[in-house]
Amino acid sequence: MNIAVTINDTYFYPLYIMLNTLFSRHKGKEIQIFLIHSRVSKRNRKRLERLCTEHGGRFIEIFVSEEEFLDAPSFSYFTKEMYYRILVAKLLPETVDRVLYLDPDLIVLDNLEEFYHMSLKDCFFAGIRDRLQDKEDSPYWKELGFLGKNRYINSGVLLCNLELLRKEQKIQDVFDMLKERGERLKFPDQDLINVLYEGKIAVAEDRYNFNPNIIRWWEYLGYNFAPFLLKKPAIIHYMGSGKPWRNSYAGGMYQYYWNEERKYTYRKKMDMFFRCFKIPFLIIKAGIRFFLP
Repeated sequence: MNIAVTINDTYFYPLYIMLNTLFSRHKGKEIQIFLIHSRVSKRNRKRLERLCTEHGGRFIEIFVSEEEFLDAPSFSYFTKEMYYRILVAKLLPETVDRVLYLDPDLIVLDNLEEFYHMSLKDCFFAGIRDRLQDKEDSPYWKELGFLGKNRYINSGVLLCNLELLRKEQKIQDVFDMLKERGERLKFPDQDLINVLYEGKIAVAEDRYNFNPNIIRWWEYLGYNFAPFLLKKPAIIHYMGSGKPWRNSYAGGMYQYYWNEERKYTYRKKMDMFFRCFKIPFLIIKAGIRFFLP
């Protein structure tokens, strides 16, 4: 299994936790981790290499000059590194025919092989619909020029058909759209992928990129109080500016992240001990937010 990640040092800690959860659900499987970056410190790169080696995986570093996207927009919690997934076919070795891109702000709770090996046929990518943005009456769809030939996907979990991308992807189209739209894009790399490759994106089950902030009432009750009754998410993706490894987090399904983080953290566990007392309050808060207008 080939996995691609793109970070800077700011996101090293969540990447470290995420990769531990990935390896723990794929014991005995051959996994190659491709770190695509412009500015990850030598110390952190060594940490990742050691982590991969300990789990029988392989660590491959791919350096990208920051000048590649010098004029591309980045703001809030979006960084230049988000664009590297669009160029993944250009950046990875030609011997690699498919790769699964994963954001660092997620945890893996189940085996991903069925998703990884799904048929891509003539599609560039496979992804999972973005529950927040995937609305047919969305005015943002019209603003983007997105026609709805496939679901509007979230780019945080992206299976890439590298063989087809190398044959048909036109990199200049990416730069032209950036030049034309620039700061008007709300979700820059995600909007680029959805608009440029509309009709060439396969869609997988929601459980492979589950947003804990947008859930149905029965999901809220099941995942918080009776998880044994539901097929658990394979991936929980903590989207948005609030992140569960920070003390200020106030979003949904925090207990799942806390449970994984406590197994693998290299930070002081006493900090995590005090954070565990947030769990019941966050569950109640999420319920109030969900059930009351």
